[in-house]
Amino acid sequence: MTTAMGLIAKKRVEAKKNQLTIIQRLFGESFDRAKKVFIYGAGILGGELAERLRLENITPQGFIDSDLKKHNTIHCGIEVKHIDQSQPICDAYIIIAVHGKYDEIETLLTEKNLKKNNHIKRLNLDLDISANIANPTLLMLSGFKQIGSHGLLKQLTHDADIVESVYKRLADQKSRDLYISLIVSMVDYENIKLLAGFLRDYSEPVSKWGNIALFSYPESHCYFDNDLYSLKEGDVLLDIGAFDGCSSAAFIDKAESMGLSRFKSVAFEPDPNNFILLSERFRTVEHVEVNQLAVWSDSRTLNFRSSDFSPLKSSSLINQDGDIQVKAISIDDLNLENVTIIKADPSGKEVASKVLVGAQNTINKHRPVLIFPAYHNFEAIYMMANQIDSLFPDKYNIYLRHLSWSMGETDVFAIPK
Repeated sequence: MTTAMGLIAKKRVEAKKNQLTIIQRLFGESFDRAKKVFIYGAGILGGELAERLRLENITPQGFIDSDLKKHNTIHCGIEVKHIDQSQPICDAYIIIAVHGKYDEIETLLTEKNLKKNNHIKRLNLDLDISANIANPTLLMLSGFKQIGSHGLLKQLTHDADIVESVYKRLADQKSRDLYISLIVSMVDYENIKLLAGFLRDYSEPVSKWGNIALFSYPESHCYFDNDLYSLKEGDVLLDIGAFDGCSSAAFIDKAESMGLSRFKSVAFEPDPNNFILLSERFRTVEHVEVNQLAVWSDSRTLNFRSSDFSPLKSSSLINQDGDIQVKAISIDDLNLENVTIIKADPSGKEVASKVLVGAQNTINKHRPVLIFPAYHNFEAIYMMANQIDSLFPDKYNIYLRHLSWSMGETDVFAIPK
């Protein structure tokens, strides 16, 4: 039988024959590293492009934006200048990183005399380029640039027995193929053709709706509308790391579209800002119970870094240097009478593991569908599935599905046997 490590090595060799970086995709072989690079658009897409360029050892000199409120601010560690203050830029690269409005922006750059003396490129959001820069959450959280491909390969070799074991235990060929492709895409993260190919072949939203992101949080829909299980009357969802309630809302939408009448979501969100959004969203919805709690391996108080310290003002994290303290509870301490689905998406590379440890009695008793993240760090690709299978041997079939238009949302689905 072909080993997982052998398949990984083979795919890496094949991929190197057609390697492509984002700079090569934008500028071909004519790119001059001696020239400065500026990004037009100090928003999410521009920030993601900046992170990708840093992975390729290119540090943008600055952001240009037409929003006066952003002038002289810092975005992703880089200074933002209003377009009226950018005229001294000459003989540099300017990459337009916005969603649409390219002609309008190029006209503006021409009016400000920036187009004549610089090299302008559009960051077109076709699949082959958006794949690697659209929300590279996994890349940033894992610190891939600091670790490097060599470090990731060293980690993979160290964990080879687990990598092989998980590959053999995955329940369908789609999961096994996704597993190999994702590992290779992460190890050779600079090759955007690999990342684009991964999304083309394995992204559920791309398969359902096409290449262009139509809405935020597609994973919320795919958690409950997929080829692995179907909702049923009486379902009770535990939504752990509920954020603003997008997953609970998708659960309700799917249940109602199926004509179900008895279902409930119990949502947990410790961040004060996110909890306000969550509670307001479901203030008049009878099917949802909201709790301002973290979920952990046991009940305790935890230090927590709130979303006030997040660059996007949305994510939060259990962190010993956090700015606030939050109350945490284990699932087992809730003594639930019924639970049929546990969806966990807490931030932090070890938090999901702690959630599982604190839910063992509940899971053994009720045997719910488990949906857990396999993307908060590199090892999570195989460690999350391994932990579920180790804690609950012979009780679940293990699958992998990729639930986003971007690289940041591969999940383990554990379906009761």
